Amino acid sequence: MSFLSSVLLALGALPAVFPAPVGGDARTDKRPVGLRPLDFPAALSTARVEKRCVLALFCDGEASCRTLSEDMLKEVKLRAWLDEKVVAIQVDKGAQLELSAKYRIRSTPTYLFVDAKGTELDRIVGARDSKALRAEGEEILKGGDPLERLQKRRKGRESDPEMRLRYADILCDRGELDAALVEYLAVHAQGGPMAGPAFEELLRLGRIYPKASEAIAGIAAAMEPRIQSADASDAEFERWFGLCRQLKLELRMLALHDALARFDGQAEVDAAHKERAAALRKRIAPALRDLFYTDQRYADLGGLIEDALADFGARKARHAELATAGDASATKTSLRLLREDTARDYETLAAVKRLGEATLLADALISFDTTVATYDALIEGAQRANAGSEAKMLASRGRSDARIDPKLRIAIGPTIPHQAK
Repeated sequence: MSFLSSVLLALGALPAVFPAPVGGDARTDKRPVGLRPLDFPAALSTARVEKRCVLALFCDGEASCRTLSEDMLKEVKLRAWLDEKVVAIQVDKGAQLELSAKYRIRSTPTYLFVDAKGTELDRIVGARDSKALRAEGEEILKGGDPLERLQKRRKGRESDPEMRLRYADILCDRGELDAALVEYLAVHAQGGPMAGPAFEELLRLGRIYPKASEAIAGIAAAMEPRIQSADASDAEFERWFGLCRQLKLELRMLALHDALARFDGQAEVDAAHKERAAALRKRIAPALRDLFYTDQRYADLGGLIEDALADFGARKARHAELATAGDASATKTSLRLLREDTARDYETLAAVKRLGEATLLADALISFDTTVATYDALIEGAQRANAGSEAKMLASRGRSDARIDPKLRIAIGPTIPHQAK
């Protein structure tokens, strides 16, 4: 027995027999069903056959979906209205992330009305009782302009972030990009739960409208003076940092990271301000690991390595998990990245003269992946770090490693001359 039928029985009603996904009504009686056990594509197919639209009730999580469906099934008038007017289904937002993103489902419950082609007609956001849902649904089914309906609902609530986002969405879909941009920026500036979704829409808009990308970069730039002076609050910093990471503005982050370092040498700056600047630099630094490596800023990189062996253990665990999945290509890529990342850490430790840690890390990597590629990665790292003696030691060790084919190991460390016997 289906879940919906079980609920009906629990409510003292006769079990329902649902209509077939396509074609005529296959039920043996006409008792109202309400929600149909169809996925979204099947609902669209059914809507085309029945010449009606789809009403998708988006909920979030199994418990929420169960509660909403039970509440709807209690309402006989609502079930009858749904049967008569639409193809009604339920969608778990968390389980249908791609579909939810496509239709910009940001909160639940959301009652989404789409035509048989999947084009949105309108939506109702937030819980409604049976009477209100039917009344608002009737207005949508009559046609008309969804923007006009939204404007009526927004009257006196123009600053409501969710309604403002919906307003911006409609403007964007109609090609009124300048107006949509203004609204998205305003919602983002308000902060709160809708700031994140507003930023996602700004990113999406930026892919087709350069003015939006410029506006986002401008948001980050406007926030930087307070961060450079170490006066920004945690919330301000996190907002700026989030913008830079999502836009991949590594050079902007690097410039600010270095600007904050100036406080260290200023005697007139109080200790609390210096401590704040140092804390902000520490929070930025992990996002700059690749830039630090490219520029051979080993002191900065070394500050990011607290326990090299523990980091290596975490990489091995992730690799093992991926290898268990059985994807040979992904496993090969994972092993290469593990080798390269560990060799980078080795290079950094050698450069900052943490040679004991460097040796232990090299031993761990060689034991795990005894290959020519591992030795060459470590040797190259030692040479970049100007640790010539370490490079020679590794080359000698690799060339005599009996676990590697003699024909292969002889070529380890090709830039390092073989020692005369």
